[in-house]
Amino acid sequence: MSFGVSGAAAATLYVKNLSFRTDTPNLLSHFKRLCKAGLLRAMVKTKPGREGKPDLSCGYGFVTYDTTANAKRAMAAAQASKLQNHTLQVQLSKEGANGHR
Repeated sequence: MSFGVSGAAAATLYVKNLSFRTDTPNLLSHFKRLCKAGLLRAMVKTKPGREGKPDLSCGYGFVTYDTTANAKRAMAAAQASKLQNHTLQVQLSKEGANGHR
């Protein structure tokens, strides 16, 4: 478990309905625009592309904030927002701050 500057546990958001073209920099940039306060990292789950093709998003990712309060603010801002013409669905991850399922 990681902790923010105040000692509060970090919180991770589970983001689904991503485009297959969405990569980690796209997701990070989107969340920076919506709620930069306390943003620690973002990750898009990918699978290998076909021979000679780039990796593809599995359609979901994780965004970690330093505190649950910042994560909830980001979740409210990002819920139903559009990224690459996809309407995002965002919830607190049940898996903790590591962002892995």
